[in-house]
Amino acid sequence: MSSTSSRTEDSPRWLRFEAREDESHELFTPGGNWRKQDQYPALKPLDTYTREDYLRLAWELLRRMPRYRWQFRKLDLFGIKSPSFFKSSPKHFYTSESPPAFPGWANYPLLGHQCEPPITNQGETFGTYIASLTEAGEPWFVMNRYRWVMDLWGISYVPNPGAAFGNLRKSGLFGAPAAVVSVISSDAPADRPQNISTYLRANELLLRLRLDASFEQQVESIRQEFERAQAIARKRPARPRDPLPVPGRKMMGKAVLRDEEFAGDFTPRAAAKVGRVLLKHVELHPFWLRTWVLIPIQN
Repeated sequence: MSSTSSRTEDSPRWLRFEAREDESHELFTPGGNWRKQDQYPALKPLDTYTREDYLRLAWELLRRMPRYRWQFRKLDLFGIKSPSFFKSSPKHFYTSESPPAFPGWANYPLLGHQCEPPITNQGETFGTYIASLTEAGEPWFVMNRYRWVMDLWGISYVPNPGAAFGNLRKSGLFGAPAAVVSVISSDAPADRPQNISTYLRANELLLRLRLDASFEQQVESIRQEFERAQAIARKRPARPRDPLPVPGRKMMGKAVLRDEEFAGDFTPRAAAKVGRVLLKHVELHPFWLRTWVLIPIQN
């Protein structure tokens, strides 16, 4: 049986530690001083946890992620400070079907933003990018990098990973996984359809419901379409930046906290037991955050 070994240089940048690089030390620096109690949440029973306790846990995890640190560093290097391309426009993406129209769009630099297909040189602007692809007859998609980072982690802004939780704006820090595409306005004429412009990631499905039809019947139809879309998505080539390359996959990572008898068992009873174990471990997070800091970095 032949085996293949992954090389360190083939790993993403946020997974490699290079002892002689300052960037690596920034990506893997400890998230706190384990000797100082005030830098960590207090140990307490889970039934006393508040919304702020869970928010702090989520932030303590996120800010220690080398990938998040790498993304924040890149945004800073590119000077990308906002999820939109122009301050007076709320749009954070453009396509060949919906090109940009904000002032000075043609000279707007695309370096650092998410572009499909990718830009060919560092000096590429919206104008040169669209002109070359239009001439070649190719469709294109450009998304603001700041917004892409927000969507990947489910946050409403991108805080500095070095920021203490007490200094963060808590309102809307972590957003809900589902978002409203359109809200009916009482001021809009009933006979005028609304034009919706949005984008779909590889792990998303856009649905439309009617207000004058049975909700239950529509949900059943949605279930069938959802399962069909999952089957199609599983066959698509995986991309390294897709948040969920294989939709609907079993989350086997939970098995690490299971008894052997429940390994690979995804019945409701087994899932309930696993959930209790996972939640019980949450209240010990001040301890394992310290352990995270103490794990030695090896090259």
